Amino acid sequence: MNRPTTLRLAGTNPAGLSAMPQEPWTARLAALLSLVNGLLALGVPTVMRLPRRPSLLGDALPFGLHQTSRPLSAAFGMVLVYLAYHLLRRRHVAWWLAVAAASAALVAHLLKLGTAPLALGPALLLLLLWSSRRQFTVRSEPWSVAQGIGLAIGVAVLTLAYGVLGFEYLDRRDFGIDFAFREALRHTLRQMLLLGNPDLHAGTRYASWFLHSLDAATFAGASLIAFTLALPIRYRHRTLPHERAEVRALLEEHGGTSLDVFKTWPDKAYLFDRSRRGVIAYSVSAGCAVALGSPIGEPAAAEAALDDFLALCGDNGWLPAFHQVTPSMLPVFRARGLEALKVGEEASVDLGRFASETANTKWFRYLRRRFEREGYALERVEPPLSPHLVEELEAISDAWLTIPGRRERGFTLGQWGREYIRTSPVYVVRGRDGVATAFANVVPSYREGEATVDLMRHRPDVVNGTMDFLFTAMMLDLHERGFRWFSEGLAPFAGVGESPDSSIEERAVHELFERLNRLFSYRGLRAYKEKFEPEWEGRFLIYKDGPIGLARISFALTRLTADR
Repeated sequence: MNRPTTLRLAGTNPAGLSAMPQEPWTARLAALLSLVNGLLALGVPTVMRLPRRPSLLGDALPFGLHQTSRPLSAAFGMVLVYLAYHLLRRRHVAWWLAVAAASAALVAHLLKLGTAPLALGPALLLLLLWSSRRQFTVRSEPWSVAQGIGLAIGVAVLTLAYGVLGFEYLDRRDFGIDFAFREALRHTLRQMLLLGNPDLHAGTRYASWFLHSLDAATFAGASLIAFTLALPIRYRHRTLPHERAEVRALLEEHGGTSLDVFKTWPDKAYLFDRSRRGVIAYSVSAGCAVALGSPIGEPAAAEAALDDFLALCGDNGWLPAFHQVTPSMLPVFRARGLEALKVGEEASVDLGRFASETANTKWFRYLRRRFEREGYALERVEPPLSPHLVEELEAISDAWLTIPGRRERGFTLGQWGREYIRTSPVYVVRGRDGVATAFANVVPSYREGEATVDLMRHRPDVVNGTMDFLFTAMMLDLHERGFRWFSEGLAPFAGVGESPDSSIEERAVHELFERLNRLFSYRGLRAYKEKFEPEWEGRFLIYKDGPIGLARISFALTRLTADR
């Protein structure tokens, strides 16, 4: 089937395309080294009997600080293990925290004679972090960084106050000491900084509980601060009216699929290239930025928008994806290191062949004669629709939503709205009594000569075959109006994993489809569309990061398509 594509890039040879920036190997190495250092810092003090005599550096330290390297090492080991994941995600804040933690771990090892070899790990990590500092570009949520700093100050003040007041109000029998303010402050600081208080000996259960509670408060506060500092950029959907108008203009000039109309819906944000001649429509959910279809625009501008989008996702820590991409676009994405998974096939009816052949088959002739004999008729109403008709259609829509399994969906479909339906052409099926029983609204398809619909709804008690009659009569009318194609939309999982060269992921999806078909009747949907004898074309999900990335994207798509 000869179909225009959404994007034709100059030089479609993958070798001629700029490659998508790969995950820097030094960032992965730094994350691995951070994990190894953290595990060593946690494990070595536990399994080894470290020397008690101080090193030369320890001799110069006051308050017996050299005796505290074991808890310090364990503490900073936990921090390094936690930061390993965020270093893998190339977070800038994690880089700063890892530098601080590795430096502290290095000092902690130097405080003990005989553990100098263990200081090599933090030293190597510091060297690697410094040499690869420009690769840690993923931003954290600005408010979370400010909140983390404020939280750190607040937690420190509250924990310090708790410790000082606790020590001051303890009885002499608890520790054998009558604490003055300065002593209480000194012991609290040492306990919070994991330096320990070797001169304190709990004489009561309450005293022991108090020290443990001070440790717990410090640990809980530090964990909360670390979590807050590492929050990814929060998606803020803010689209200006003129941007949506620009997208419509680009679609009129460069659009090519029936799905393009939903790129103008309010749930989409836009990323334009610098020339504003290329754009990507996307939504963000669960840390994933999912674009609808392919980039739109002039070839060079669309390619620039694609690269800018991938860079934006990298800087914000989002996992990029493109949903329902046409086969002709696959080389473009694969050249940038992305993976493709077939998610179904779109059905397009050749209206000329349908009118001359399919509609004249025995079953379709019988269908039309039966409904016409029973007094049913199809009418097309042009916008703006009257308030009375909008109320009629709303009643049908509300009744349709009561059918089990029916609900509003988003992202790839429109949703009911009085203003939306009022401004679109509709086909309405009416019975002999003039009561409307079913309808479908026509939306623009940016494939030349193609028509498509969005909302297709009926009353729960309609006569069997009502929607068949609606589609048959509607397609015949559209053919008379000069349209050459009618898009029936996507048949999910159709044709997935059935060819010999299918990927492992597609074969896995096929097996899942076979099991879920009993619950969701995906085969029934394809069989229904098949009766109109359409031509089928595959649609693909573009993603990265292998099975884990695919699972994340699938979850994000589930949330995006759910009713908002």
